[in-house]
Amino acid sequence: IILKTVAEEKGRDPFNVLLTEYIPLRLLIRYYRKNARKILKTENRSRLFSLNWSNKKILVGREPYGVFGIITPSNYPLSLAMGPVVTALIAGNSVLLKPCPETPRTNILIQQLILESLKITESLPPYPKNLGSLFKLLPTGIEYGRSLIACPSVQRVHFTGSVKTGWEI
Repeated sequence: IILKTVAEEKGRDPFNVLLTEYIPLRLLIRYYRKNARKILKTENRSRLFSLNWSNKKILVGREPYGVFGIITPSNYPLSLAMGPVVTALIAGNSVLLKPCPETPRTNILIQQLILESLKITESLPPYPKNLGSLFKLLPTGIEYGRSLIACPSVQRVHFTGSVKTGWEI
């Protein structure tokens, strides 16, 4: 369904979508499934023979930023949207995704994939309920992108797109 939907909307061959979007996305997800705990764990930077702090313990912890705004283009609608969404969610952030308007079926597919993954995750023992509230798909209009950037609740914005729009942001 994924390859067919993206290929039909973009007018590409499903094999092209497989090579340029699906496989890189699967590799990214596999990497973070394997390494996320190691990347996000608290790091002990204490040194046994430090001149100034020999009796101190130095720990560097990683904390989520909060709400991530993600604005994506239409050239690779699956991988350029899902990559930042997955990494932000793994790091414990909430995500507001403002996708491109040219691929509405792919946008709905992304929403379904993310929400289904969060539903499966919340059924596992150490995870809290209501993980679905961590992700929202915004409408695709330009005014929603501007509102997303201006929103005081959004701590970080991830943008992929044209240089002109990047300068506006």
